[in-house]
Formats: sequence, structure tokens, C-alpha cells
Amino acid sequence: IATEATIDWHYHVEPSPQLRLQERSINASLIEVFGQVSYDGEATDRSTVQQLRAIQQRYFLAVNTMFTAIDRGDLTQTKLIDTTEVDPLYAPMTQQVNAADEEHAVQAVQSLDELNRIRSAIIIGTPLAFGLSLILLGVFWATSRFYQRRLEQAAQDEIVRLTQAVLTDHLSGLGNHRAYQQDMQREVERACEQGKTLNLALLDLDELKTINEASGHLEGDRILSALGATLREIRLSPYHYRLEGDEFALILPDTP
Repeated sequence: IATEATIDWHYHVEPSPQLRLQERSINASLIEVFGQVSYDGEATDRSTVQQLRAIQQRYFLAVNTMFTAIDRGDLTQTKLIDTTEVDPLYAPMTQQVNAADEEHAVQAVQSLDELNRIRSAIIIGTPLAFGLSLILLGVFWATSRFYQRRLEQAAQDEIVRLTQAVLTDHLSGLGNHRAYQQDMQREVERACEQGKTLNLALLDLDELKTINEASGHLEGDRILSALGATLREIRLSPYHYRLEGDEFALILPDTP
């Protein structure tokens, strides 16, 4: 959704047939994603997807109408469509996605706890099961080891995925406030133990509220996303975070 909105913004600046093709391609990909989420998800996910799909198709039609106005050079009609149709449809989509993201983050924490309990049960239960029958020990050991490795690998893969979801800010792609707290505590302890320096850079975007009010939340989200991409690309530190709203942070270990 954010990629589609970015393409729409670029079309205002420099319209081209390539951007129209990209916009159609992103729309097709988004429909595929909706279908996959409906297939894999639960009832609440399917309900959210149905609502998003309806809004997104209206958004797609409104954007194409706006593109036509841009191609004609009709700035008045372009601005009217953008403010009365495009932006009002984008906001509900992002709000629903954000709400679903927060809900899934909570579920991810709960799933992590459950997976850890299951893994502990496997580790404790496997030796006990070995002692039930000495006659089948050989066969049972080989079989159980095979399935144990598969279970542990599957659990580990799921833990990695869920941990990443819990610690990532979906808009900027940076670490979130939870990741910041964990990494900061670890780096402070390491710096104290090793007698090294540790710096912290806190960044706050000026006038973001004014930009949201003047140009819409789409433009504000684009700026936040762009800053996230910049912080990753310049590689000042592997530790970069969006704490909340317009607040960002960089942890700079071993920096004089």
C-alpha cells in the first residue's frame, strides 16, 4: 500500500507511462497478497482483507482518475480528486493495517512464549520417552531424533520470524521501541564491562504535523519511510530505530 502511494506521489512530480505500469503492477501484487492472507489467515484476517480490498479498489480507480487529470494538466481537478477521494481512502487503509499490525505483534509475543514452552517440553519429554521401552530403543531413538530435529528447526524458524515481527516498525523498516530498549540495555552493559564508549543519537523530525495537515498523512508517511531508508543506507550504525511518531534513534557503540 505504501509503495503504491509512493508511485502516486511521484506521478504528481513527473508523470510517465512507466509509473502507470508500475502502479498497475503493484495493484495486481496487492490483490495477490490479499488472496494469500485470506487463504492463510484466520477469520479476523479475512474480514480485514475484505474491507481493505474494497477500499483499495476504490483507491485504485480514484488514483487512475487523478492520473488522467494530471495528464490533461488540469491542476484544479487533480487537487480536488487528491484531497476528496485519494487521501480519504488512503488513511483508512493505513489505519486498518496499523491496527492489524499491533494485534499481530501481541499474538507474536504470545506465540513466542508458547513455542518456548513446547520446546522445553520436547527437551524434557524426549529422554523420558526413551526410557519407556528398551526393546524399541534403537528404532525409537532414530525416529525421535529425526522428528525432534524437524520440530526444533520449525520452532526456531518460527521464533526468528515472530521475533522479527515483534521488533520491527512496519512503516520505516527500522527497529521499534521494544528493539531499542533491548539493544540499548545490552550495549550499555557491554560498554561498562569493556570500558568502551557508547553514544546515542536521538532524531526528531521538525514540522511533521504541519506537513500532515498541509499535504496529508500520505506525504508524512513517505517522509518517515524515506528517513528510515536513508538511515539504513548510510550505515552509520547497525542499530537504528523509529521510537514513535517522528522520533528516531541511533545507537553508536565504540564511537569516539
